[in-house]
Amino acid sequence: MPTKHGGKNTGLKNQYGKPIYEKDGERFSERSTTLEIEGRYINAPTIYGPVELTSKEVEDGVYSGNIQPTSTHATERQAVRAAVMRSKNMQHRGRQAGESTEKSR
Repeated sequence: MPTKHGGKNTGLKNQYGKPIYEKDGERFSERSTTLEIEGRYINAPTIYGPVELTSKEVEDGVYSGNIQPTSTHATERQAVRAAVMRSKNMQHRGRQAGESTEKSR
């Protein structure tokens, strides 16, 4: 059963359009899990609105088609590296909902 992550919605969104939450001074919009499915390694988000899913719940969601992986890889090492890079590149400064991601010319 999903559990509430306890973060407060800041009203901002990351570059992927996901809401940014804040809890205990940490800003987050996505946490991921790496799973082996059918011989491939996938990364998929665990945060959905106010709840955080377990790896098993994410796996079930991938199989049912309700959750889309953020990346798929041949090895676990590649998948973990990709997850770390996505995390490092995640922008948690955010932008107001509806604010354009296009730069002005």
